[in-house]
This record gives sequence, C-alpha cells and structure tokens, in this order.
Amino acid sequence: MLEVLREDYIRTARSKGLNEKTVIYKHAFRNTMIPMITLLVSYLLVGLISSSFILEKIFSWPGLGRLTVDAALIGDIYVIMAVLVIYSMIGFVAYIIRDIAYAYLDPRVRLS
Repeated sequence: MLEVLREDYIRTARSKGLNEKTVIYKHAFRNTMIPMITLLVSYLLVGLISSSFILEKIFSWPGLGRLTVDAALIGDIYVIMAVLVIYSMIGFVAYIIRDIAYAYLDPRVRLS
C-alpha cells in the first residue's frame, strides 16, 4: 500500500482536489488488492489443500487428504482419480472467483 501511495496517479488524484478517503479507497486500495487476491487464491488454496494431506494423516482426521493417502498406500487408483477431480474442481472454481474479483476491482480488466 505504501508503494501505491507514492505513484503518480495518486499524486494526480490528490492534486485534482479529491478527498483523501476517495483517493485511498477508489484509487490506492483497488490497485493494492490485485496482488492480495492472487496471494490468497493461488498460494493459500494450494497450501490448504497440500497441508490437509499432512494434518489429516498425522491427527487421524477423516477427510479427503487422509482418503487420498490411504488410497495411494493400497494402490486404489480410482479413488485417487476421483479425489484429484474434486481438487481440480475446487481449484477451477477458486480461479473463476479470482478472475471475477479482478474484474470487479480493476476496471481495466473486462469480463468477456
């Protein structure tokens, strides 16, 4: 956020006489949220899915991670394929939500 507040378009918005609240929320905050959405959706989603395998196996919690590990240990390929399809669909929906959030936050991005 501090880097965005030093940009030229922020200084231009302030020099036009815009309210500081408008400058921060309409100009700076929207441009700051683009990398945050990428971080939250892309990296944290992958981290949550991959850590579920470890946590469910260590603590013996029932879930997709434990099911996948147990299926891999006994060689049940059909269960592994089904779980991978479920995780792929979760990722697909998350990326669609990320793209919709991009279009909402950044007017340069258009939904087509």
